[in-house]
Amino acid sequence: HRMRERLVKDRTALCNQMRGLLTDYGYIFPVGINAVLKGLREILEQGELSGMMQSELNWTLIEYDLLSRRIDHINEELKRYGEQDQQCQNLISIPGIGAHIA
Repeated sequence: HRMRERLVKDRTALCNQMRGLLTDYGYIFPVGINAVLKGLREILEQGELSGMMQSELNWTLIEYDLLSRRIDHINEELKRYGEQDQQCQNLISIPGIGAHIA
């Protein structure tokens, strides 16, 4: 759980950094990570930024995707564990409690 929490914090910080950097270049996005990611991918496809900025944002997007895959992997492992453990099953049966909390 602690590793997942750290990964989520790192991913959020990375997204905020991308949003801030792009704001410096005049790109403003609506609230939400999906808006930032969609906008960033469009900007990278257009190739309007300098070579270095384009490269660094591309690497940052790769890093973001890696963090997301690691979080998804941990979520799947927690879900799998919860399905096998009777105590987790008892907790999951309570409304509002899922595999992550159990």
